[in-house]
Amino acid sequence: MAATSGVRFPSALRWGWLGVAALLAQIWAVYFAGIQATPGLARRVLLPLTFVLLLVFALRNWHLWGVRVMAVGFLLNLLVIGSNGGLMPITPAEVASVNLLDRIENVQLGEPVPGSKGILMAPREARLWFLSDIIVFPPGSPIARVFSVGDLLVLGGVVIACAEVIRRNRGWRSVRQR
Repeated sequence: MAATSGVRFPSALRWGWLGVAALLAQIWAVYFAGIQATPGLARRVLLPLTFVLLLVFALRNWHLWGVRVMAVGFLLNLLVIGSNGGLMPITPAEVASVNLLDRIENVQLGEPVPGSKGILMAPREARLWFLSDIIVFPPGSPIARVFSVGDLLVLGGVVIACAEVIRRNRGWRSVRQR
């Protein structure tokens, strides 16, 4: 026990509840908030707010490199969503490329896409288009989806952060067992 008295390891993850709450709020905004009479209004307000909360979560966990990568992704997504009225621009061609045309059957350009964080837009009309949902994983792949650069950074950051947390927990156990 004496060997661990002077050793102090930062906890691996702080304010995890905030990250979980923000993600649950995003899920609610995407799948349930658009049901009311003004489709997309709650999404347009709630989605940017959840990215702000995720950035606060990231700042509390800045000691993890993976969270820093995630924070860059959160920030990029917040920028593009914030500059496009609270939703992520996506083109009809990108929706078609992943065989989801049924989702936009009755959706006009400038309207929210049901069941997503997206707004149907032409590339020339979207602000920060290069940061929007433009990276297509084809239908034949295990993930037939359209992602943004921010989404990929968040995913990469999650992988790195998980590896860091596992590594830190193993290191903590080995010090405690001495």
